[in-house]
Amino acid sequence: ITTCKEKIVISMNSLGEFQIQEEQIFNCHVSTVSIKTEKAARKLNRQIGKYITIYCPTPFDQYIEIAEVGECLAIVLNRILHPYHDGTLCICGLGNQKVTADSLGPEVLYNLPLKVLEIKQTPGTFQKVFSIAPGTEFSNGINTETLIKGIVQETHTTCLLLIDSSITEDPTQLAQTIQLSTAGGTNPFMAKRKGNWTNLNIPVISLCVPTTFPLYNPNDKNQKTMLTDIHIQDAIFAASITINYALLRVFWPSLSKQECFILAKQNHDPLPFSTIWFEETEDNTPIP
Repeated sequence: ITTCKEKIVISMNSLGEFQIQEEQIFNCHVSTVSIKTEKAARKLNRQIGKYITIYCPTPFDQYIEIAEVGECLAIVLNRILHPYHDGTLCICGLGNQKVTADSLGPEVLYNLPLKVLEIKQTPGTFQKVFSIAPGTEFSNGINTETLIKGIVQETHTTCLLLIDSSITEDPTQLAQTIQLSTAGGTNPFMAKRKGNWTNLNIPVISLCVPTTFPLYNPNDKNQKTMLTDIHIQDAIFAASITINYALLRVFWPSLSKQECFILAKQNHDPLPFSTIWFEETEDNTPIP
């Protein structure tokens, strides 16, 4: 198992309008596409920003190695969020907790011990971190972006982190990748519209794990059946613990790896076999 001191191998290909960067971090392959111009954005049908995909060595399940995937995600997250340190961060867990494949966002927040850390007055990289699980547009009858806008304005939030399940058309990425973007939020698939996060006037970062993929009807392209893995409940559980671990590592660097691991699963039994349990000394190595 590698450590935080492992060399990060970077190969970069600059194409002028956009840039592709490939890295190997803690046994995870990390691919970053940076779209720099409006011309490139139109050509790629994307918004200007960074699109990062972390390819995990194994699918998310009870045997996921947090010492690898969690540390890799912490490094990537820290790079993205570092400019907004010392501000107020809102973590928004999107999705429907009653639908397993769509429950990643609420599940992450359920296990994130924000009040415990506030009571303990644990020093962190942000002045304030709070979370909200707003539910879905179908149940609320109002756009999620509208709900979050009011919260953001009232709390003087300086950065918004969205956590959500996502859809992939590549089954090999199902529950085995983490996708991050700085390009301004997620799109509600079932509502069949694009999310409008621009009127928040703050940076919006999204973090997603693919949990479903569409099966198209060859006779009707508008008709889709959503498929998922039979072990999706285990995948959601493992992904939520891994994400929580990374959030704790980034936001509260004074905590050791072992403390982050224990707090990340405060409402569940620990994932077995993580090498974090077997480290001889507490490791407070800062996230680069």
